[in-house]
Amino acid sequence: MMKTNQLASASVLALLCLTFLCACTSVPLSTIWKLRNFDPLDANPNEIRIAVITDQIIQLEDESVSLQLGFSSADRNHDFSTMAKATVKANATVGQLQQYVEGEQRITLFYLADSAADAIRLAQNRLRIIKQNDIQGNGSLTINVHMGCFNGPKPDSIVANVYAQFSPNQGYVKMISNIDLLHQANVSDSQFWQQCTEVNLATSSR
Repeated sequence: MMKTNQLASASVLALLCLTFLCACTSVPLSTIWKLRNFDPLDANPNEIRIAVITDQIIQLEDESVSLQLGFSSADRNHDFSTMAKATVKANATVGQLQQYVEGEQRITLFYLADSAADAIRLAQNRLRIIKQNDIQGNGSLTINVHMGCFNGPKPDSIVANVYAQFSPNQGYVKMISNIDLLHQANVSDSQFWQQCTEVNLATSSR
């Protein structure tokens, strides 16, 4: 069996406004507007979907994407961070996302399996207690995109757009726009940028 490539530790993140916890940050203005009434504590983790649009040569796998929910308190006594790794959704219907695909691009759709969804649900409950106790600090909902593998020669850049859907009724919103994952990683060691193996291809095409 051929060995699976290592995932680079690099990540890109979109910090959302938690309406009761923090000020808005560098999320696209259109996204801030669409989510102006959104409370992450109301989201059902089992319904969350994350879509990554990349060039066709890029293969993303299970755990290439993760969702992180956390809190940083003013007194540092209530800090926590919970990360849940996402799973590729096989034979997914992309629907409205197809309009965002250009040229030779692909959409990889992710969801939270039961154990990952349960971890986020526990974090939501923890944040509810923090909110009830009026503890001062900043909350964050973060999408991390870890590098997968590529087909053919190593590319000079790997540009991605990341969309998230927190409720089926809400639709997808853009969280990360035209980010170069290769540049963001800042990794010079070639072991993190291997060509796809048969294992990679089988995993991503399930």
